[in-house]
Amino acid sequence: MTTDDEWERWGQADPYYGVLTNDRFRRANLTEQARAEFMQSGSAHAGHVLAVARRHLDPTFAPSRVLDFGCGVGRVVIPFASLAPEAVGLDVAPSMLAEARRNCDERGVTNVRLLLSDDDLSALDGDFDLVHSCIVFQHIEPTRGTRVFQRLVERLRPGGIGALHVTFAWDAHADSYGQPPPPAPPPMPS
Repeated sequence: MTTDDEWERWGQADPYYGVLTNDRFRRANLTEQARAEFMQSGSAHAGHVLAVARRHLDPTFAPSRVLDFGCGVGRVVIPFASLAPEAVGLDVAPSMLAEARRNCDERGVTNVRLLLSDDDLSALDGDFDLVHSCIVFQHIEPTRGTRVFQRLVERLRPGGIGALHVTFAWDAHADSYGQPPPPAPPPMPS
């Protein structure tokens, strides 16, 4: 079974908890208030991403096209749609995309395109001012994730900003910021 299959199972069984693992977001516990808090956390995150981009990179940054990789149920892509004329959400799970569509429709959000993702991002067209992904790459095997990461960066417009969350451990390979050292060269012939 692949991680894509696992995400489809989460999307079918417990999509909100699959995104944010807090018991309030379990399907059995998901009240309208908890669902509103879940979606509000996405609004806060999107606002934070934009504020950091403006504070540290470009004070006039105003994206016209945003990509959210691993959009799940739409927690962040929907708020991005209020900050840009077009937002695109990619996810590997059709069930997550279906829930994201319901969330868009429920809120009257019409400027979000939701697309099924693959490792080549083949469903995408064009480039983006902002490429975003949060709490996604830790679920992707590193070799596969590196390829997807590269594809996402290739979708940035000149002057665009990538806000791509990756995890690492300070104490694992601390001297190289989490990167394993290169293999030792073969011994020299004598």
